[in-house]
Amino acid sequence: MIPPYRPTARQELLLQAALLPGEAGLAAWRRVRPSVASESLHGASASLLPLVYQNLARLGDADVGVEALKERYLHTWGENLRFYHSVLPLLQAFEQVGIDAVVLKGLALIARFYRDPGLRPMADVDALVSSTDVERVSAIAGGLGWRSRHRLTPGFLRVKHAGPFDHQAGVACDIHWRVFEEAGGGGVDERVRATTELVRFQGTRLRVLSPTDQLLHVCRAVERGAGDSLGRGCRADRARGLDRLAASPGRHRGATVRRPDAADARLLAAGDGCHHSARR
Repeated sequence: MIPPYRPTARQELLLQAALLPGEAGLAAWRRVRPSVASESLHGASASLLPLVYQNLARLGDADVGVEALKERYLHTWGENLRFYHSVLPLLQAFEQVGIDAVVLKGLALIARFYRDPGLRPMADVDALVSSTDVERVSAIAGGLGWRSRHRLTPGFLRVKHAGPFDHQAGVACDIHWRVFEEAGGGGVDERVRATTELVRFQGTRLRVLSPTDQLLHVCRAVERGAGDSLGRGCRADRARGLDRLAASPGRHRGATVRRPDAADARLLAAGDGCHHSARR
């Protein structure tokens, strides 16, 4: 029996087909392709197909089924840009009144590492604001047609780390007031905010976590989702981030490099007891 924190054999082959270069990636795809063609893929497994497409398209071999994967890539590209352009006026409205919003998760990873909006599907957009700005953020969002699913009472803000807002365009934006669900004290949020950076994506500057904190954020998501498809899907994000940081150090020369400390270790270790906690 495969432990819940491990990918299945098919998912391992999909990861290899998505991430390994040349013949190694091609060999993995040839092994997994029959099962992909005959069975429906869900969740994290399906989310890897755009990456598989990009990896195989470099080889220029039509016999490996690249065209069949292209449709998945183009769908992801279109949906992600729809999400992005729907939430962009909200982020710009925050900036106009002096609220520094930090994009998290999917959009942040696409903006910094993937660069191509067709390579990683997003279910929603996540943005981090200061807990002291939540009331203003809620009012601004409401004025732009966003509706909170919950009443953002003091009690809700105390026990939760984020709340979803929905737009009539069919897009959701999770507003976070804490970086990590489990870490609300000890200056963690202030320390993380102090090292955020600006990256350019689609002609707009977005504020994102530092490479170190972004990697920790992904690792934490892996730990929290280890018992379901979310954890397995985040492994591709983690591999992508590590690969880009290792292969292109010059690109991140201006980035804030922060050494993980004891607080980071405690946060990741906390995941061992949180695998069955409430998930997004």
